[in-house]
Amino acid sequence: MDTSDLYQIYAHGENETLAFELESAAALKLAETFSALANTQGGVTLIGIDAANQLVKGVRDLDAAREKALAAGLRCEPPLVLPRPTTVMLEGKPILYVTIPAGLPHAYALRGNYMARDGKKKIARSVRVNCAIYCVNAAKAISKRPFCPARRWTTSTANAWNIMRNYF
Repeated sequence: MDTSDLYQIYAHGENETLAFELESAAALKLAETFSALANTQGGVTLIGIDAANQLVKGVRDLDAAREKALAAGLRCEPPLVLPRPTTVMLEGKPILYVTIPAGLPHAYALRGNYMARDGKKKIARSVRVNCAIYCVNAAKAISKRPFCPARRWTTSTANAWNIMRNYF
């Protein structure tokens, strides 16, 4: 990752696709953050930045932080398998860059709670809302596929909403 790109990401602050966590964050807290990002649209967690004041603290033990991040992903239900976190430098300090893929085709939970991001905040979603969003995202993914004459049906986003409305 280019340094200027990283500074731009950092300068925008936390949002629906970016979370900051400290190296000292518990694995459960990381898992909650990862599942919230995956259930929203995916994104990035920068480990080594204080979310309260956006100060770059850095990571002292990169190997331990990387292992904790990977283990946190596996604590989600179903397990969220993450790409290997990379080390980046920000303000002369090492930071762990963790890419969180979007959850489709899965919805991820932590101890039965489905989390999502609303701006900077993690919010709990009901199973019903999570299923509805999942249905719409699936319909969008299907509608972007090239047309195949062998396929017997197609689904538009509007049609997915109708199916979902009848289901719930």
